Amino acid sequence: MLANEGNYLHYTTVLQRGHSPVVTARRNTKSTRDVMNYLPCKHWKRFYKKEMLWHHYRVCSPRQQSVSSGTAVDNPAAKPVRNQGIASGRLLLSSSVAGDSECQLADLLTRMKEDAVKEIVLQDPLIRRFACLWTESLGGKNHQKLGDVYRVRQSVKTLNRLLIETRKTHNETMTMNQLITANNFHLVVQASKALSIEKGASLESGKSPWPFVTSMTMVKSGQAIRSKDDEQFKETSDFRKLLDSE
Repeated sequence: MLANEGNYLHYTTVLQRGHSPVVTARRNTKSTRDVMNYLPCKHWKRFYKKEMLWHHYRVCSPRQQSVSSGTAVDNPAAKPVRNQGIASGRLLLSSSVAGDSECQLADLLTRMKEDAVKEIVLQDPLIRRFACLWTESLGGKNHQKLGDVYRVRQSVKTLNRLLIETRKTHNETMTMNQLITANNFHLVVQASKALSIEKGASLESGKSPWPFVTSMTMVKSGQAIRSKDDEQFKETSDFRKLLDSE
């Protein structure tokens, strides 16, 4: 159990910084491991391939003990075991990756699929900050309107796809902070056009990333002001001037 805890803590730490090999419960040397295809068992803290987690969850001894003793949070009669394992794994991982000041982010991450889009949210500080601020502005769940969190999730996914498109043609490690500069404004334009062609829709169709890019400049400016980073503030100001003039 201690080894599992150590591997789990290491994985959640490096996941925020970039790619890292995941230590799985069962070793498979025949294929490379995509970290986003794995989720942890909330009891053992071991990682299993997502589509096979339900199989482990069905025979997981700590889970069976908690169910028999009446201390289990999940109710086996309420929903299939297959869904319980995935939902519990997502919640555990999302809560661990989200920092103490990002409590609202955990709920958003739990609702996202394990793919390249979600991986960027886990690793890009500026997008994480954007998602946190918007989610916090919605207030508590009792005050949220139907679809509020969905709109936040869609906006984050749009920004992530913009960054993925930029990485295809320019820099595989490009971050949103690096992208929001005057020197890279043309990359945002190119990526936006590529996404519009890919989706078969115009930039005015309501799926345009530009409103969210504008919000990102505000987030970056706010961080620059708080940290008294004049260079970062100038980068954002110059980018915003181009954004307003074109």
